[in-house]
Amino acid sequence: MFNDTWRNARLTIGLLLVCLVFALSRLPFFIYYPLPYVAPDTPAYLEQVANLESGQIPYFSFRTPGYPLFWWFVRLFSHDPMAVIFAQCVITLVTLLGIPVLLAKYQPRLVLPVALAFAIYCSAPMHVAWDLYLLTDGLYVNAMLWALTCVYIALIHHKPVFAVAGAFLIGVACAIRPNGAFLIAIILLAAIWALLRYRSWRLSSALLAPLLTPLCLLFGYNWATTGIVGFSCLQSLEVTYWTWVHVRPDPSFSPEMNEALKAKEVAISEADRKIIYESWDLYRFHQTFDKNIAIAAGFLAQKTGFTSDNCNERYLNSLSTQNQLNWVGIRQNPLIYVKYIAAVHREFFLWMGATIWGDFYSHAPATQYYETFIEPSPQVQRIQARGDYYSPRQPVGYTVNIVNGKKTVTPPAAPLADLYRQLARGRDVIFQRAGWAWILPAAVILALARLIYSRGKSANAFFVLLLVLCVLGNATLCAVAISGVPDKRYVYSTEFVIYILIACSLMLPATIVQSLKRRLSHTRTVKP
Repeated sequence: MFNDTWRNARLTIGLLLVCLVFALSRLPFFIYYPLPYVAPDTPAYLEQVANLESGQIPYFSFRTPGYPLFWWFVRLFSHDPMAVIFAQCVITLVTLLGIPVLLAKYQPRLVLPVALAFAIYCSAPMHVAWDLYLLTDGLYVNAMLWALTCVYIALIHHKPVFAVAGAFLIGVACAIRPNGAFLIAIILLAAIWALLRYRSWRLSSALLAPLLTPLCLLFGYNWATTGIVGFSCLQSLEVTYWTWVHVRPDPSFSPEMNEALKAKEVAISEADRKIIYESWDLYRFHQTFDKNIAIAAGFLAQKTGFTSDNCNERYLNSLSTQNQLNWVGIRQNPLIYVKYIAAVHREFFLWMGATIWGDFYSHAPATQYYETFIEPSPQVQRIQARGDYYSPRQPVGYTVNIVNGKKTVTPPAAPLADLYRQLARGRDVIFQRAGWAWILPAAVILALARLIYSRGKSANAFFVLLLVLCVLGNATLCAVAISGVPDKRYVYSTEFVIYILIACSLMLPATIVQSLKRRLSHTRTVKP
């Protein structure tokens, strides 16, 4: 009876904590600033939504179908863009509450630590931002959280039904964002461990087979519509985006391309070229590299298919040029590729826990209002040109002033936003520190020690290793096949691992004490 009461109390405390933080961080948007946020990538997803609604065959050569299908589904019920944001927030809340409820049944000791981790995570300004943007990241992370939870329960309790759900959700996450491809390696490792641990093909097959369904559907569709087998063609373009900084003229290129490359080389200063080609100071290398991407793009963008008009068609037509540019660039300067990967990893782990959004509400509402109603940004213009996909109601309470000849926007006063601002500042003091990334190697050491002690049988220790590998896999994927300017939003995708490990580490002293008590009890029992 006592155990059941304590279990219910832990669950109630955890859910109340998550609900409180979630409400405090999201309600200001719905009450004071009900204006969906548009990112530069938003129009690319909208184009697929428009194709679906017009009866045209959508081409997922440039963007994967997960988010366009979600947006299209929401529009079956409402054409108000706020409905998309509302649906994203509801899905996030269901994830944050549903996982602790599931753990209360299968792993009750983790309910409070996981709820605490979720409260820390969902209070982050970046998490708030991606729930309120017309963009994929919030949906992607929710799919990832559910997938990892299902895989965990499958490994702990040897339950194939959760293995099936976890594998399928990993496929869904990859269909939302190809960045989730690192999860394929995670699920493969889980299947191998399950086979060795339980000596059963049933669980291993359940961890792998359902993953193939969404991936085969996507790959097959792309092959039938564009002739390309894969998530999309965007990965080649992303590699090209950093390759064109250092690639040099080559006999295999056309005369026109070589002329552009020569012009690009002249445009990059001698000092910058020396850093790019010779320096192993990863910080200076990365800063110099990023600075010169825009310079190189000015000469090469048109020739590599990276254009804003009719982007999909132009990109597909120049795919062979993209791939040629990539391979020649890597062949010419393999050490630059190595330095670039190392520099991205360095930045990635320094960004763990680092905030880029301030407290979000102090600047984001004013910025979006200005870019929607005062001077529409290029992405807002593109999305509005499609019809009713982005015709939000003009929120009240905003004031527009002219300061030094420039219009500025002041959002309405919001007491609830002020409370969140205080929460965000307090959160920053404790958690927004790159030093928390050191918990990753500490977790690896403890998990390996536990695995050795248990002769490889501890599912908890193995899953901790999988969590850490999620962070490392995400970083590696960003370094190998993501844009030459890695964004902090990619760190956000797996930052929840840090908070889960921090919260679970609070259980470590109690776990050690319980283990010692069991040993002492066992010793007394067997004593002659």
